Amino acid sequence: MEHMQRLNTVSFSNMQNWSILSHLTVANYQSKHKHIKIGSFLKRIKEAVVIQDDVYYKRATIKINNGGVFLRDTVLGKNIGTKNQFIIKKGQLLLSKIDARNGAFGIVPEELDNGVITGNFWTYEIDTTKILPQILSNILSSKRFQEIWEACSNGTTNRHYLQEADFLNTSIPVPSLPEQLEMVQNYNMLIEKSKAMIFDYITDINNQLIETYNLKTDFNLNSNLLKFVDFKEMSRWDVENISSKIHLSANVPLKKISEFIELWMEDENGSLGFNSMDYPDELFSYLGMENVDKNTGKLVALPRVRGKEIKSTTLRVPKDYIIYNKLRPYLNKYWINADAIEKVICSSEFFVFDINGINREYFIYILSSSFVQKQLELQYSGARMPRINKDIFFNVKIPVPNYEEQERVVKVLNEIKQNYEQKKMESKELEAKAKQDFENAIFGE
Repeated sequence: MEHMQRLNTVSFSNMQNWSILSHLTVANYQSKHKHIKIGSFLKRIKEAVVIQDDVYYKRATIKINNGGVFLRDTVLGKNIGTKNQFIIKKGQLLLSKIDARNGAFGIVPEELDNGVITGNFWTYEIDTTKILPQILSNILSSKRFQEIWEACSNGTTNRHYLQEADFLNTSIPVPSLPEQLEMVQNYNMLIEKSKAMIFDYITDINNQLIETYNLKTDFNLNSNLLKFVDFKEMSRWDVENISSKIHLSANVPLKKISEFIELWMEDENGSLGFNSMDYPDELFSYLGMENVDKNTGKLVALPRVRGKEIKSTTLRVPKDYIIYNKLRPYLNKYWINADAIEKVICSSEFFVFDINGINREYFIYILSSSFVQKQLELQYSGARMPRINKDIFFNVKIPVPNYEEQERVVKVLNEIKQNYEQKKMESKELEAKAKQDFENAIFGE
């Protein structure tokens, strides 16, 4: 703490920001490495692109805290609202001028070469004879420099914009190239070890179910043969669906989901349909498609919004009710209100229902399984935005062993999930160590 009490003197030539906060923050880090202005090895690139309606574009974005540049989506030009787009190239530095203070820096990967971004991002060519791209990205997104970017930003309360002149005039510690290479190797070794700890638990759960119940989904490919189909099995009447019907088999009884639906789109108070506009100033927990994670049954977010801010049709989600997406069902988005969260409403693009006569945890595991997905995928309607209806959903078949067996398999699957959560925690700890080791190597005196 003694060095924090010393008087710091700053040369006029180094005064890129006259804010007192800025100079206190910049002076708060030291390093044995030579300090060089960022602008000396960066060149701003602004390659605008004319968006064409009939061309698909890869849109990029950046995860904060050195999460990297990744694919946001791939869309037709006519569906891009903001036509002010710019080309990005492999190996360039990309930053968000809005979220720089949250570490939103990254290097464009090969798979996003020739992707596009909006004007809220800045793109730079890097002089790699002076600094390695990964070293630069790691330094700029480090916790120490996030404080500096906050000081170099201004704007409204909700949106602070990084000032480019201040950014380019800021000096960073730059080791020699051999030292940089060693740092990158050490950092990547720990990051790769961290990633290797995470396994695909969704696949493991599916494999466990398939093996336990000998689940098979065989396609009837011989369409030349005459087929007899019971009327009660007919959820769709088109020839394509009937001729490609899946043959299902298991070593336990297969039953339709409809046999376990106790309440469908209603509860003891009646319909779950809900008009939030009738309660304009009341706060609700709202779930849109974007708020539910695919495949996992977890929430990405549960935003609190006022009734007047929700423009779409909504449904109430009572305690223990399950939601399942009917729009783009291949995303496999589901959730159960197990914690009895009050005033939860969701988009009408979900089915909302309650079940009975089956272990609830077991049902959720089966509902999200590949066995169910393979039955649904043949029956989507709509090419661009496929969906399923109630009849299709109700006719899906699931393996239903006795209740004791359901409890046993739930215990096994829960252990797989818990093991994943433990490995995920250990992975995050190792990733944090990689970042801390890197900062110690850069900022260590």
